Amino acid sequence: MYQLAEYYRYGDVNSCDGRWAELMNALKQRRAMREGSERTSAREDTQRERSLEGKRKEEMKPMWTTATPSEASRAWRATFKENVPSAREVDDAREAFMKNSGQVASEREK
Repeated sequence: MYQLAEYYRYGDVNSCDGRWAELMNALKQRRAMREGSERTSAREDTQRERSLEGKRKEEMKPMWTTATPSEASRAWRATFKENVPSAREVDDAREAFMKNSGQVASEREK
């Protein structure tokens, strides 16, 4: 789900490089502590990478612009022309669907 959200929002699958770097830094720090030397730069490296990742996301602009229903309708009709149903056709289809779904429900009860 995370990758799907990343692709939807930013148009790119996240390679999780930052997470791998965090893991490697944690392992390096653990090894350094075991050997008796303290490695504080691992934490600094992780913070630096996180700030770079945050800047990358801030620089990316949204893929879509928000439109009002009337603007969206005009754009949709300009793109798809006669393939866009009118409001009356949509209402008729909705009414037919509701009528048919009511019949299906009553048949299931029998």
